[in-house]
Amino acid sequence: MNQASITEERRALLFEVNKPFEVPAQEFNDEWWPLISNVWSVFNSYEKSNGDSGKVFICRLDKHRESSTRNEGLPSVKRRETKCRSAEPYHSKIKVTYIASLCKVRVERYQESLITHTH
Repeated sequence: MNQASITEERRALLFEVNKPFEVPAQEFNDEWWPLISNVWSVFNSYEKSNGDSGKVFICRLDKHRESSTRNEGLPSVKRRETKCRSAEPYHSKIKVTYIASLCKVRVERYQESLITHTH
C-alpha cells in the first residue's frame, strides 16, 4: 500500500469513526490528527488523576450554540456583515482519549453522534 492510500484511509477513519480504534500516541499526533484537525472543534475536555486525558470533538459545521441576537438601533455601517447558515445540526462527535499508561490514543464515536458524517 502506498503512502497516499494510507493517508486517505487514515483520513476516512478519522472523518467517520464507525468503530473504536487505538494507535500509538506519538504516531497519532504526528501522522493522523494533522490530516483531519480542520474538521473537528473541541466540544469539551477532561483530565483524570491517573494521567489519562480526553477531548470530545464536534463537527466544525455543527451549530451547537444559540445565535446571538441583533443589536437594534445601530447604524448600518457599524453592523457586522453576516451570512445565514442552516441551523440543521450535524451532531457528529468523536472522543479522543490519551491513555497515559499505554502511550496510546483511543478514537471512538461519541454517544448519540450520527454514524455518517455527511459533508
